[in-house]
Amino acid sequence: MLNPQEGTIECWVNPYVLPAATGRSQRIFMAYPNTGSSNNALQLFINSDGRWRFSYGFGSGYTYLYGTTAQANIWTHLAIRWDSSGGALFVNGVKVATDTHIPSLQLDKCNIGSNNNSTEQLNGLIDDLRISNRARTDTEIAQAYASGQPLPVDEWTTWKSSFDGHLRNE
Repeated sequence: MLNPQEGTIECWVNPYVLPAATGRSQRIFMAYPNTGSSNNALQLFINSDGRWRFSYGFGSGYTYLYGTTAQANIWTHLAIRWDSSGGALFVNGVKVATDTHIPSLQLDKCNIGSNNNSTEQLNGLIDDLRISNRARTDTEIAQAYASGQPLPVDEWTTWKSSFDGHLRNE
């Protein structure tokens, strides 16, 4: 289960075709309320301009954190983190954007590789997805990327999928 107060989502993404070719954003991960509304949601995607983007609701609005430009057919490690100090987006172990709005999230459902109405699907691969129920530190995220190893499962891991042909939570 996703913790709406704090957490971290990390994964590797390899987009085959960038949004510029379709004009639509490509969702990597989306958690949202039962109402289906994007208010109070948490989203990681490639924006229609081709940049990595993390967005989340903070009560009276939405904040958008932009990263570097995605590259087709290149594996990229992404991490998003949220807690009582705000949110952060990491690309290849480096924090590239932060925001101090405190998240106000209702996370009842989630989609991997698509938004809630399947109009913004990722055209590529996701690998080694780990969801943690606490905000991992900058150092932990950087070390996970630098290790070159699959993300470990620990006591804070809520979900881990290596996308290796089975659906079990590791």
